[in-house]
Amino acid sequence: MKNLLILALLAGIAATGATYYRYRSFDPCTWLEQEYADEWSAPRMIARGRIMAEFYIHGITEPNFSQCVMAWWHFRLERPSTAEHKTKS
Repeated sequence: MKNLLILALLAGIAATGATYYRYRSFDPCTWLEQEYADEWSAPRMIARGRIMAEFYIHGITEPNFSQCVMAWWHFRLERPSTAEHKTKS
């Protein structure tokens, strides 16, 4: 049991480190903005505007941590994989 707890702790630390390394932030709204900008090859300001427009459509004017995490996960799950992009091109 103790080994399992240590492994879970190490996995959490590794995931946290990898997330910070990728996005240079612990803010999921920043993650979402960066993912959108990368996907669309657009400036981050444009991505931020589109993200906020989507939140406004759902009645959210100031997205909180959990709303940004859910939107980020939804974006990551809904977008086509890189392999699908290559086959369609």
